[in-house]
Amino acid sequence: MKKIFTSIDFHSQDSRAVLLEVAVQNEPILCGLWTFDVRLGSKALLPDGKWTKICEHTEKGCDYTEIELHLTGNYRLQRSLLVNHKDKVLLLCDTILADEEQHTHASLFYQTEFYVSPKLRAKTSTETTEIKFRSASQPISAFRVLPLALPEWQTIKQPRFTKGTLTESDGTLVLRQESTGKALFD
Repeated sequence: MKKIFTSIDFHSQDSRAVLLEVAVQNEPILCGLWTFDVRLGSKALLPDGKWTKICEHTEKGCDYTEIELHLTGNYRLQRSLLVNHKDKVLLLCDTILADEEQHTHASLFYQTEFYVSPKLRAKTSTETTEIKFRSASQPISAFRVLPLALPEWQTIKQPRFTKGTLTESDGTLVLRQESTGKALFD
């Protein structure tokens, strides 16, 4: 029996967000809009069309879905969800890609937000970039959020080609990244 349930609705929402629900053993942990903001320098890269599903794959113990949205400025946003049921891992990723060779020195800025169940409480660390969540009534950790593109330890200087933060405030997870170049993976 699957212990992690995910649902994504990318048809009924404004193109700047999809509706995401993640539950573990029927208890919601992430619920609501999964938003994004992408900028090239000071110029916003806006939706240029609708979300489309470009890949869906299921096999024993794993489910994978990938959707894509074209953005202005010849960029694309690819959003991926991978659930590994055996190891109880959920990977949520956004990838920003240039459709053609871009000759710009402008920074690529990205921000995304997730809404966490109001039944969960966040515990941030002063040493690492991860955030742990637990039920208000349980002392054990319900899940952890690890930003793959950021250094694990806060004391490590971030590489000059990418920098960012992961924060939580009032039940909203916010990941911000900035990169030089024509692509970004979070």
